[in-house]
Amino acid sequence: MNLLRHNPLVRSLRALHEDEDGIETIQVVMILGIAAVVLIVLWNFFPGIRKWVKDFVTKLIGINPNSDTIQ
Repeated sequence: MNLLRHNPLVRSLRALHEDEDGIETIQVVMILGIAAVVLIVLWNFFPGIRKWVKDFVTKLIGINPNSDTIQ
């Protein structure tokens, strides 16, 4: 007896996977998840990345992430 066959989540994912648009949606979610994990690792283990992101945000929107004032 296969319990996964009757699981509503598994049935929903299987139905979504069979649809062409559903496949693309699942792929996008997987790519975003992998990218988030990579960014978290880079952010935590390489302090230069953290400084670069803060400088980039400051240049891009003119707000210093460490203060509440607009430059």
